[in-house]
Amino acid sequence: MKKLTILIFTIILSVLTLSSCSKAPDKKDLTIILKDELQKKAFVSSDIFKKFPVSVKDSIFSIKKNKKMFDALIKMGIMEKNDTIYYLSKAGKRLHDEKTSSMFFVGSYEILEIKDVQTTDNGWAMTLLIAPKELQAWINDPAIIEDLKPVKVSDYIDPQEQKIEIVRAVNKKDPADKRFYKLIIKNKLNQSFTF
Repeated sequence: MKKLTILIFTIILSVLTLSSCSKAPDKKDLTIILKDELQKKAFVSSDIFKKFPVSVKDSIFSIKKNKKMFDALIKMGIMEKNDTIYYLSKAGKRLHDEKTSSMFFVGSYEILEIKDVQTTDNGWAMTLLIAPKELQAWINDPAIIEDLKPVKVSDYIDPQEQKIEIVRAVNKKDPADKRFYKLIIKNKLNQSFTF
């Protein structure tokens, strides 16, 4: 049985300085504000990605889906097989993280759209449409999608809505300075998972 564990965006509370305190931040401003979050990679973690090379005699191959997934990754050039040993190709080594037993499938994210901007008493509330910017082709392969069930891959690779608020914060050095704000992320994106 596959166990789904969702690793999520950390809610940030960071102090921001906005050049204009009269208008809501635009896409360029928000890309800078959310830079660390947008540059996070998304991973699939699993015991089958723990260590390479892997022998066909390994216990992970007692589950038929694992062999099917490895064979699909061979077709996509991420893995190679030499007789009874599976190992990562050069491309696979760039995607693999042994420390977390994972393969990454999104290199970064981008803001597609800013919607429902509302002015509040002390800032703005809005909804962002965020999508993978660097999506790895392997995660979209029909054989991989089938093998990852019951995880619904589209929940992780399709654009997602994220609600944020930008609210006034106190500049401790100069309380009269009205340019300081903090960012509050109201909901987390579906980003990485374990199967």
